[in-house]
Amino acid sequence: MKKFPLLVAMVVVLTLAGAAGYRYGNFKWDQLGIPAQVAQLKSIFTKPNRPAKVAVSFPNSDPAPRQTPSVVPAQPVPVVPSSSVSDPHEVAPNNTVSNPVDTPITAPNAGLETNLEPGDNFSPENSVAPDPRVPAAVTPAPKTFPENPTLQIDLRNIVDEEVPKPTLDELREQALTAFRAQNFAQATELAEKIAEQDASDVQFFGKFLHAMIVRLNEPQRAVALAQILTVQNPASKFAWNYLGWAHIANQDVANARLALDRAIEYDDNTMAEINLNYADVYLAEGNLERAAAEYRHAISIDGVQGAIGQIAVQRLQKMGMAE
Repeated sequence: MKKFPLLVAMVVVLTLAGAAGYRYGNFKWDQLGIPAQVAQLKSIFTKPNRPAKVAVSFPNSDPAPRQTPSVVPAQPVPVVPSSSVSDPHEVAPNNTVSNPVDTPITAPNAGLETNLEPGDNFSPENSVAPDPRVPAAVTPAPKTFPENPTLQIDLRNIVDEEVPKPTLDELREQALTAFRAQNFAQATELAEKIAEQDASDVQFFGKFLHAMIVRLNEPQRAVALAQILTVQNPASKFAWNYLGWAHIANQDVANARLALDRAIEYDDNTMAEINLNYADVYLAEGNLERAAAEYRHAISIDGVQGAIGQIAVQRLQKMGMAE
């Protein structure tokens, strides 16, 4: 019974000490000199896992130094070989590289050449190889507008209406003026335009045919112009004679004879040019006797002083058959 007051006193002390430890935490029991067996009872009066005291700084006090958080090392990322990669963001466990956010992608056999820098994200613009999912840029073709033949025809009609065409008389005067100025190219072109419109005046074209054959050495053009004359004037001995003359200049003796045969049909033995041309045909064929006879016939019609007669005399002299 004597120990009862002592036990009560210890219980009171332990109760107060437990309350103080629960209030302030981290109570050190050995400071009271209490045996270790009694100190084991502290778990009854203290909170388990009580957080540590937080330091509070005031404006006039120095702030606590900031702690740098620990860096967790990056985990390797697997990469799939180029033969099986369908998306540049997909990876496979065969190859590994560092995190692309930290280092450039340099995995072998990845099939992609990149220019990524740390912090860059993958995109087709960062890759040297073209992305098959992105269509190639196509330069648009320049816009073209269809032609409007109706508009062109209308414009030509407007021009024709504004600039009146020269009359036949004006064309004839222009052709003669060009011929007198020895502008034979322009003169013959005008003569061809006149013949297309009206070739009824056959003898008007004689000088232009002469220019084509002698001056310009274009017998083909002379043949074409003479053919127009014969078409529009089928009964003209002048037209057929001009055609025969053009064929002779073009070294077409056969067609020259045919044209002269038509000319002689309409001649009343008064046109020395037909006989002169006949003589040239025989001369080209090597029939000197018939050629000389035609030359003499031309002289008898035109006389020795005539233009055709003088040409015939010169041909006979060259042949050595002049009288």
